[in-house]
Amino acid sequence: MRKVYPIRLATNIVRYLWPTKRWMKYDHCMTRKPLKSELHHWWPRTLAEHWTAADGMVSAIRPSGDLRRAPAGAFGAITNAHHIKLGSPWDSTFEPLFNQADGEISEFIRWLATLDTGVVNHDRPMVERITPQLLSIERQYQLARVTASLLARSPSIRHSIKLGFERFRPNLSQSDPDQANVLIASNQRGLYEAYRKGWKAVVDGPFYLAMKRSSLLATASFTISPLHKMASTQGRN
Repeated sequence: MRKVYPIRLATNIVRYLWPTKRWMKYDHCMTRKPLKSELHHWWPRTLAEHWTAADGMVSAIRPSGDLRRAPAGAFGAITNAHHIKLGSPWDSTFEPLFNQADGEISEFIRWLATLDTGVVNHDRPMVERITPQLLSIERQYQLARVTASLLARSPSIRHSIKLGFERFRPNLSQSDPDQANVLIASNQRGLYEAYRKGWKAVVDGPFYLAMKRSSLLATASFTISPLHKMASTQGRN
């Protein structure tokens, strides 16, 4: 008599009932092997490398004021942040969703550095601080991927999810941290696709790059926004 395995049977039923394309979209994230413990970066190594000194180290000032120096990959990471561990063959990870964005961040930053923009005092009208930049379709999609990947895995997103479920399960993070991590990751998993599609709709058209110099820190920051919003922005400045 042929043996029937409940997990395999359930998988086949779900595959039959769930639309094929939708299943295949997430199928690469499912795993039948035990998930290995690993660091998942919310601040990608390929981004942190742009802050390295001549010796290849990155410096960071802790809230206490102490200086920490370490390799680029030692910053901005949470252990198993993108694993969903249910203790069964249904364990999954969505870390591979960020591979494409992480692989193109370095090239994207080098391209940003080539954009022509002037440095204007912060007290000048917004219209004088704007340099129009046209984006190709490829750049628009790249901007959507990179931005969405950074937003979807940011610590602030994880904290917002935590605040949400702790309204119903107070102190769950302290009493059952494993279950809390599963809830955070489960809610975080679909955000990359949602943000990426949202950005693709927003970035459909010309963009401007506004470069502002802080009067206190003398550092520059970039803001990329749709060109059609310039009129409303100018009205407030």
